[in-house]
Amino acid sequence: TDTKKALDRLKYVTEDLSRRLKDSRYDHVSELCNTLLGVVSKVCKKPKQSEPKDLKLLPNLAQAIDTAFAADGDDTSIARSIADSVQHRKD
Repeated sequence: TDTKKALDRLKYVTEDLSRRLKDSRYDHVSELCNTLLGVVSKVCKKPKQSEPKDLKLLPNLAQAIDTAFAADGDDTSIARSIADSVQHRKD
């Protein structure tokens, strides 16, 4: 289906982006990518029974990644905080 193709593409791009950013000045963005990847992977496992909260997270995490690129050094903790809060949320 088109949805599965889109999710698979998002997974591929997110993995690639995370790998390229790791240990760079954008390492904090890599953490957000890994968080996005976790949510996408969860949705891919059961796309027809996906949790609405996971689907709502996708555009929010994408926006956080976009915003994190513009963050200066003092704001990198925000990206890490977002990643941490998503990873530790109750399912």
